[in-house]
This record gives sequence, C-alpha cells and structure tokens, in this order.
Amino acid sequence: MSVPSDPFASPAPSVKHVHDSSDDERHDDSANHLQLPSSRPQTATTTMATAVDVAATLANATAFAVTNSRVPSAIFSQGGGTNYSGWSTPYSTPGSAMGSPMHSTVPLPMPPPLPFSTHGSRPMSSGVAISSSQQNLTKRAPPDPIMKSTLLPELLDVNPSLTPSKIINLPLSAKTPSAQPTVPKPWLSDPSRTRLLSRHRISRFLVYFLLFLGFGIGAMQCILTYRDVKFRRMDNQPLCLVLDEEFNDESQVFGSDGSDGTFWREIDMAGGGNGQFEMTTGNDKNSYVRDGFLYLMPTLTEEEIGTDKVFGQEGPYIYNITGCTFNQTADNGGFVVDSKDPTGQRMVFDYPSYFHACSATANQSTGSIINPVQSARVSTRLNALAGLKGNASVPTGSLRTGRLSIRARLPTGDWLWPALWLLPVNNTYGPWPSSGEIDMVESRGNSILYTAHGSNYVQGSLHFGLNPFPGSGFFLDGVSKAYSWWSQLRGPPSQRSYGSDFHEYVLEWTEDWLRIYVDTRLRTLLEYRFDDKPMFLKGGFDDTVRNPFNGQLTALSDPWGSVDGLGTSGDGSPLSGGTGSSQGKGTLPNGENPRWNAPFDQDFYLIMNVAVGGTNGWFPDGQGDKPWLNGQQGAMKSFAEAKDKWYGTWPQGDDMEKRALVVDSVKMWKHC
Repeated sequence: MSVPSDPFASPAPSVKHVHDSSDDERHDDSANHLQLPSSRPQTATTTMATAVDVAATLANATAFAVTNSRVPSAIFSQGGGTNYSGWSTPYSTPGSAMGSPMHSTVPLPMPPPLPFSTHGSRPMSSGVAISSSQQNLTKRAPPDPIMKSTLLPELLDVNPSLTPSKIINLPLSAKTPSAQPTVPKPWLSDPSRTRLLSRHRISRFLVYFLLFLGFGIGAMQCILTYRDVKFRRMDNQPLCLVLDEEFNDESQVFGSDGSDGTFWREIDMAGGGNGQFEMTTGNDKNSYVRDGFLYLMPTLTEEEIGTDKVFGQEGPYIYNITGCTFNQTADNGGFVVDSKDPTGQRMVFDYPSYFHACSATANQSTGSIINPVQSARVSTRLNALAGLKGNASVPTGSLRTGRLSIRARLPTGDWLWPALWLLPVNNTYGPWPSSGEIDMVESRGNSILYTAHGSNYVQGSLHFGLNPFPGSGFFLDGVSKAYSWWSQLRGPPSQRSYGSDFHEYVLEWTEDWLRIYVDTRLRTLLEYRFDDKPMFLKGGFDDTVRNPFNGQLTALSDPWGSVDGLGTSGDGSPLSGGTGSSQGKGTLPNGENPRWNAPFDQDFYLIMNVAVGGTNGWFPDGQGDKPWLNGQQGAMKSFAEAKDKWYGTWPQGDDMEKRALVVDSVKMWKHC
C-alpha cells in the first residue's frame, strides 16, 4: 500500500544508494539503522512520457544550481511504503524526522552524507536498479549523487499527474558538466543580415572606410606640404647677405658723432596709431646694448617725473619729449593738404599731429594724463632711405623679396606688446594700409593662461587695403584674410612662453609667396601666396563706400592696378597693353604671368618695439581682467590707475631684463 505524499514537503529525490560494508562499520551503533534486504532488489525509477518533457525543461534551468548545490542524502525505499527525508523547503519540518501528514511512521535517521565526486573520479550513475549480486559486494565506492530541481513542486501544482514516482533522475557528475543555458539571440537569425547592403555590413564597412580615408588624407597632406616646402624655399635661390648685426658695439648699432648706425631710435608719444599707452624715447635706460644683445626695456614714467605729474595732481602739467622724430616719420615731412584750399594744391604743416606726437598734458579737469610707460622703438628707416638714394656708405636697411632672420627673446608681463614688423620705405600706393605692412612677429606678454593668446603664441599677418579718404580716419584693411599664428602647447608651463628662451624668427619673401616661421619651417605661422589672385580680390572689398565728408556713395577702385591692369611694373605704375579680365586672369604682351604681389612689391624697412596696451583690439575687452575698455575715452588713465594689478606681473630686480625684448642678431639677405 502506497503512502500518500506529503503536500507540504519537497518531493523526495529518487536517489539510489549502494549499501556496502563500510556503511555497516560506520552505523553499527545506530539503533534506527535500516538494513537493505538482499531478497528485494531495488528497481529503477519509472519514467513517464510527460516527465521527459519536464526533465528537458529543467535541464537548462537547473544546470548552474546542480553544479553548485549541496547534494541531499540518499532516500531508501522499503516494504512498498516510502519513508523519506526530503530537502528543506519553507514548508518542511527541520531535521530528518519529517514524515507524511497522512501516514504516521517512525522517523528515519539520516545516513551519513555521501561524498561529492571530484572531476574524473567515477563515471556517472546510470540510474539502473541494483541486482542482488551487486549487494553482496563487500567494498564498493559510493555512486555519484543525483540531484533534482527544487522547481518541481511548482510544476506538480500545474500538472498533478506528475507524481514523485514519475520524476526523472538528474545525475550530478563533475566529469561531464551540464550545459549552460541557451540564450536566445534573435538578431543573429535576422534575414536582413545576409543581404549585400544590410545595415550590419554597411556600418562595419563605414568604420574601415573612414579609417583608411583619414590615413589617406593625412598622407596626402604630408606629401603636398613636403613638395610645397621643398620647392618654395629661399635656399634654392641665390641670396646675398646685406645686413649682419650681432650687437657687439653700441656705437655701431645707434651711431655716434653724427654718423648713422644700423638702427635709429624713433621718439614719439602719439601711440603708434593704435592708442598705445607708452611713449618711445631715446633714453639709454629704454634701449641699450650689452654683452652682445640689444635690449628694448619698458619702464614707468613716474620713475622720471613722479606720480603727481603723471596724473596732474599738482595742477596741469605739460610733458615735452626730447628729440621727437615726427618730422622724419610722418608722410611728406609732416605736411598735409590744406582742407580749406578748394583746389587741394596747397600744403600746410600738420601742427595738431605734431603736438600729439611730441607732447602730452596731464589735467585732472579733462581726465588726461601723461603716458604712464616709457619704452623703445628702433628701426632701419634712415638707412633704408639713404640706401634708396644711392648712399652705399651705410648698411642697407630695406628688403624687397629675400630673407630676414631675427634671433630674439620676447618680453613677459601683462599688457606688453612686442612686435617685429616692416613698413614700406615709401608709400607708393598711398597712405596706410594702401602701401602694405608686414607683421613678422607679434605677441602678448601676458601669461600662458591668458584666454586671448598669451606669451606662448606668436602671430604673423599682412595688412593691405584702401584709404580712399585721407584724413578721415576711414580705411579698409584685408588683414582678416592674411593672418595666422603658432603656439607652444606642450612641455612644462615655464618653457612654453616665447619669453623663456631665444627663438629664431624668419621671413622668406618672393614675388609669388611669403612665409614666416619660428626656428624651423615645420613651425610656419603664416604662408601666403601672391600668384593665385590679385590682392584687391583677396581683400573682398566692397564696390562702393559712403564718403564720410559728404555722405555720398563713392565707387572703389583697385589702388594697385592688379585687376584690369594685370599687375604692376615694380615701381607702382600699372602695367597695360595686355588682356585683362575682372578676375585678374590674363596675359602680358610678352607672355609673362601677371604680377599680383602689390603692394608687397616695394622696399620695406624693419621695426622692433615693445608697446604697452592699446585700444585697437589687440587686447580684447573682457579677457584677463583687463582694466580698460577699447572704446573708453579715458582708457589710458584707467590703465595707469590699475598699476597695482599689472605692474606686479612685470619682472623686477635681478629678473628685470625679462620684461625687455632682447635681440641677439639680425640678418638680412636679398636676391643677388
């Protein structure tokens, strides 16, 4: 008679245990030990067809649990009835005295736990009933434990026909571990993946395509740059050295006893056309030669005249600069066309510009002050003028195509503005910027943390444009189409600044192109071509502008004759007789290509200076705690009043010379 199963206990695992003599020896003292009768052999667990499906379902779901769970004790069957000790569940009683609530039995003691089989120790238990001859064996290793899933109670509730006697045995064997669960991957069976232009194939191809495209573009850029540098270099053309200044003798640099030296000190207080806050002097403290170097040193004006006079605190104070060079630097010696002359032929001296350049007044009532900083500006202008006049006794100071090399260390300090640049000896095409300007190197003395390009940036640019209404202050400048820079962004912060060490700044200039670089051509900060389009078209200037004097629209014309005139002859006169076009593409009568490098086809002289501040936008508003505004009426005064903020950034004491522009050598070559 079968005993009803316990509805609250886990189903008894169907595990067959082989009883051997070692079991008797271990349990001789156990009063409740059950003997397996040899006359009644065990039979294999019955397998139902429906149970096969259950086993298949549970095989994967319990694989991990089977290999990692503790195997329960074996269950013994005897006398047609079944007393068992199942696994512990939330509904089972603790210990081994668990029986059926429908049939009272004597609690059976749990036999000793069977040892786990290690990998490769024994074969998997077959699940076949043990015969009587097998029970007579005195020594036999225990079989592999067999595990059931704890998920069976829930399945029994769904299908009551699955009784414990119909459950499939799931043997546990380390030798043949159960397979891991199969994870469905429907995207792998997507038929669209097999198409020629499937999204999967396109995405994979796109990655490789872009990768190879990037390598290809990089290689092409390297090849083109190499060819450009190889064929566009001054080394391939004959050059003759015309200026070599090593700054070993100050008398040779600045001249003495009325003789002209290599450089000339320009003395001015007008602000250089940019609203700068310094005055350039001829004092030895601002420009001097020592130990083979030229120093251009900015200092405070109050060190000479005192703070009270700078601000006019003791009443209005007029400062007249000694040795003003306005007459030598101004166009036409300072003479301009008389605005009151209807014929436009009479020339008068420009006294307002003279007083602005050579003197300043400090007055608290008007808010005007004396320029708070004294600095230096030196140039080769006088030698260039003498050289053009045929005076061969002075070193040549001008350059029209060739090579210029300057080895220098730039200054450090907030709002310092060092510059190495060139201006035309003669304004052949008209007042600035019609005759051009070459900014070889410009920088800022602010720290490398300055957000508008600090001392670790150097910039080069070309100024060219139109000044259709001289004296009005209105002009058109194409510099936005011809500027670039180089920066040092790697290395220790103390070595990124161009004020930390000397560098060689080089200008290479031909009729077809112009290049500026630092130390090596790999660090080119500006390269500009003249042979691809006329400068008037490159500037992108409007066809008409409004006359500031009468408000009428006025048509603009090319001041260089490079469009319809097919270029210039080199002396400023337009070429004619060829076939021109509105795009500047034509041929000359002799078959030569048009020359489109005007206004950069004239002689230019060198200028080196250290400016301070300014209102032209070189120091943009809102950057670096700037103490003035570019459009402010009293910008210079606001700058001077904030001395406690910026003067501390200028090197002091033994490091004072680091605020100066220090030049080691200047070399100039021309085409032979």
